[in-house]
Amino acid sequence: MIGQQTDPAIVAEQTMLTFWLPERIDTLLCAHERRCQCSRSEVLRAILRQYLYGISGDPGEMPALSQPVVQVRRGEWGGRLPQLGKNAAQAKLMVPQRWSQDLAALGAEAGITRSHFAREVVVTALLGHAYLPARSRSSC
Repeated sequence: MIGQQTDPAIVAEQTMLTFWLPERIDTLLCAHERRCQCSRSEVLRAILRQYLYGISGDPGEMPALSQPVVQVRRGEWGGRLPQLGKNAAQAKLMVPQRWSQDLAALGAEAGITRSHFAREVVVTALLGHAYLPARSRSSC
């Protein structure tokens, strides 16, 4: 789409999503980019979209998630995921506002920040659930 004009209405409905990824995930994303010949942003958007809305789900037709009123934190591990290295690689991409709101709602439901939740989604998509430590269940 190089050289095409961007619709201002589409840009207005977008927001910047920024989160940090562990070194090991950064390495896996680099390999994935080479294999599929697409950008890191495209890979991350595909992972987030599939997590949020499934393979064929349309976010425009789904009801919006309600925003839980809870105190969010960086997680029990301070935002780090054991055995994956330091969160050293910045992921910065434009996403629809709806995606950002839904990630925030799901993160708040889990008691963590939107950024930490997005990081967990990417780790799960690339490595599976076994790499995420169990969350302690606290009664709210």
